[in-house]
Amino acid sequence: MSHEHSTHFDLPVGQVFRKVRVIDRLLTSYHMDLWKVKIASIVIQVLGILSAITGAYLVGSVITGVSVIDLWPTIGLLLLFTVTQFGLSNLNTYWAHVIAFRSLAEIRKALYQKLDELAPAYVIKQRSGNLARSALSDVNLLELYIAHTLPEFLQAIVVTPLALIFLGLIHWSLMIALAPFLIAAITVPDWFARRAEAQGKAHRESAGTMSADVIDYIQGMREVVAFGAVKLSMNRLDASQQKYSDTYVAYESRSGMERGAGDALLAGGMVVTVALGGWLSIMGYMDVALYPVAAVLTAMAFSPVMHLLNIARQLSQTAAATDRVFGIMNTQPSVVDRVSAPPEGPITPEVCFEDVRFRYGAELPEVLKGVNLKVSPGETVALVGPSGAGKSTCTYLLLRLWDPAEGSVRIDGHDLLEFPQEYLRDMIAYVPQDVYLFNMSVKENIRIGRSDATETEIKDAARRAFALDFIEALPDKWDTVLGERGTTLSGGQRQRIAIARAFLKNAHILIMDEAVSSLDTESEVNVRKAIKEISAGRTTLIVAHRPSTIRSADRVIMLANGKVEENGTFDELIAANGAFSRLMAAQIITQMDHKMTTQMDHKTTTQTTTKMTVQRATP
Repeated sequence: MSHEHSTHFDLPVGQVFRKVRVIDRLLTSYHMDLWKVKIASIVIQVLGILSAITGAYLVGSVITGVSVIDLWPTIGLLLLFTVTQFGLSNLNTYWAHVIAFRSLAEIRKALYQKLDELAPAYVIKQRSGNLARSALSDVNLLELYIAHTLPEFLQAIVVTPLALIFLGLIHWSLMIALAPFLIAAITVPDWFARRAEAQGKAHRESAGTMSADVIDYIQGMREVVAFGAVKLSMNRLDASQQKYSDTYVAYESRSGMERGAGDALLAGGMVVTVALGGWLSIMGYMDVALYPVAAVLTAMAFSPVMHLLNIARQLSQTAAATDRVFGIMNTQPSVVDRVSAPPEGPITPEVCFEDVRFRYGAELPEVLKGVNLKVSPGETVALVGPSGAGKSTCTYLLLRLWDPAEGSVRIDGHDLLEFPQEYLRDMIAYVPQDVYLFNMSVKENIRIGRSDATETEIKDAARRAFALDFIEALPDKWDTVLGERGTTLSGGQRQRIAIARAFLKNAHILIMDEAVSSLDTESEVNVRKAIKEISAGRTTLIVAHRPSTIRSADRVIMLANGKVEENGTFDELIAANGAFSRLMAAQIITQMDHKMTTQMDHKTTTQTTTKMTVQRATP
């Protein structure tokens, strides 16, 4: 991280100041509002001291026999201080919470925007539970900071010095007697500083891991149950829960030792200062009426210090959470805009890869090793090849989710670097193999394709995607909520929703990544109709395995070992009897085996059912 970490030799006050500055960096848009909270908090603390001094002085004056009539001005002053403090305190509490929750919304928005910039290169390397924790609970800790910790922090840095000054004005020896205890109390967190920082970080990390494991378990519950892996999953959850519990207990144990040391110093300071004040009063070195004032000031000097110890503990967790948020906010995206506007003039949807080389990480093997290919405007090209050949990688580079290490990807002769990302994404519609549907209505899921689409346009897109019949059959039709990830729909239905999105977007370039690879025959027929409809007149790149899908393309490009192996029409490549022909033969054999196995399973099931029926019918 770019900001400073505390060291074992830093004074705790310095640690707190640095952590406050680090957290303030997240709140730059609310600096003026925060200053209002800070100034109001300082005024409130000053009024609190004045109220306490005035009240204590009234008590001392009454004890020494001063007439109540003579004390009316002092009583009026006390009422003024108290009422003003009460009103300002309520107003400041309200304002601090308003600022806090506005800030949380802004920070989350900035975090989501940053994740959008970083996706997918950064996001796929992270666990979804950790990212969710940063966006939710880590950011929520900042509400505690703004609305609660910040006022307490200001109380600590305002009240204690003022209380010491007033004690010194009463009698210099009182200030001298109290100062060592205050200094010792302030240094208490320093005794545990290094351990506190490490424990705060470990606790937040274990919480993130536990959250991620729970999300994994919930999302993968179907597979867990199907494979009888409940015990294995529960053991994993138990381990992360135990780690979370251990880090929490360690953190709180150290916090308890800090509190105990602080309380002991508080008690010692109170005893020494109050005893000294009593002796000074008895010996005549101090006005007896000021004795209650001295006692109150002693308590007020220590109270903020105890708050400071609590603040140091809270800030260890808040700073750890801030580290995580800053870790995301400060990450540089792998793809950045080089220009603010696209090339002038109309853009023809011609796609070209020129000597493209790419790997997903410096330590990972090269995926594309000099790919050259061209897709003409309006042409449908099937990208085929064995697993790991680089087919999907080509589509990712065309979407500019990553940039090539060498070579260039071009549209109409222009390098993708010459287009702003937003403009580029508007030019391309993408239909993935694993379609993500949100936990909202069918209509709103299709509207993802274009946010300003009318209901008529949405329904027309669904009709063209051959999705109208099954949507109309849903319980609430267009308003049916699909559930998380759209699990209430079949694979073919989800694919047609994705194709409807692409229709709605009406982009000039279409990418379809394994759109029918996992569908049954009936679903494949419906999806193939939708693909034929949507690809008409568009430059289309289809990643495919099934021969029937590949045959429908105008041209086939065969990838192998990160390079273009063959290029031509389906019939030309079959006639060439090369790598593509062998791949298709293997695919056909696999499909036939699958079909025969399915038929045999069906036949066996039918025979068994018939036999059981006959047996039951036989007396």
